[in-house]
Amino acid sequence: MSKNILAVFAHPDDCELKAFGTLRKYQDLGYNVFLLIACCGSGGISVQDQEQKNINVVQENRISETEKALENYNFNIKVLNYNDGNIFLSRDLIIDIEKVVKKIMPEIIITHFYDIMGVDHQDHASVSKATINVASRCSFVNKILLCEPLMTLRSSFTPNVFVDITSHFEEKIEALQKHNSQHGRFYLERIYQENKASFYAGSASYDDLKAAKKYEAFQLIFEKF
Repeated sequence: MSKNILAVFAHPDDCELKAFGTLRKYQDLGYNVFLLIACCGSGGISVQDQEQKNINVVQENRISETEKALENYNFNIKVLNYNDGNIFLSRDLIIDIEKVVKKIMPEIIITHFYDIMGVDHQDHASVSKATINVASRCSFVNKILLCEPLMTLRSSFTPNVFVDITSHFEEKIEALQKHNSQHGRFYLERIYQENKASFYAGSASYDDLKAAKKYEAFQLIFEKF
């Protein structure tokens, strides 16, 4: 029987930012990787830039960037048709995610952390809650992992799973560089990614920090053996 892992995210680039190395590591373990993205990311630019620089993001470009970022890794990608910035926890969102989950029957689900402090993107919280709602009702799901929010130290996120992604870190950086429409975002820059990944390495083990290893971190909210 096939081993499947499903990552459910709100926007293009969320996967690459939050869980790319971990998904690649699961691939190494023989898992098929599936990615569900709730929206096309057409709102992936600040209102200020839209008004002052007359810049718009074409949604097809953002999906194309994700496809290029992941094209060498055999990720199965599906995109829903929700509006960027206006994803709300609803019956429709739960049903759309549930259809995908029941078709794939993943052992493991990764999604956003639902930040109750309001410092993370509102779309992330909605997608997270809907995904957890679905996953919690599926007996074939053995593990649910929540990714770190952007403003980790201002949220209630408590990482308790640390994944060594050292062997896939350069791949992650290359994947992030495919998101040209998001150029200038600090969290896409190498220095930010290196420092964050090193911080989590040190959180897992001081020896790993000294060895210059790189980690991703998650909050485990459910696991069964």
